Amino acid sequence: MNITVTPIAGGFALAGELTIYTADPLKETLLARVTPDQALTLDLAAVDELDTAGVQILLLARRVAGALGISAAAPAVREVLVRLGLDALLATDDVTGDDA
Repeated sequence: MNITVTPIAGGFALAGELTIYTADPLKETLLARVTPDQALTLDLAAVDELDTAGVQILLLARRVAGALGISAAAPAVREVLVRLGLDALLATDDVTGDDA
């Protein structure tokens, strides 16, 4: 159970599990690196598991930054966000679940 955070232009790429087991360390990392009123981009293409604790971290990042965009989302991430109705809230084009 591990999550890695890699800086990218405008934000971070996350890889691994975004779950209750990684939420606390990720929260500390993001809060230390995210500044208020910044447009934050997250690449979640390499996140292979997302639970509600992980969703809470995404929403916290959005609240702190003021704006959050997801540049890429793995199928597991897409599924959770769509089921929770958060795909529009997080303002990403890559959360529809459409592969066409």
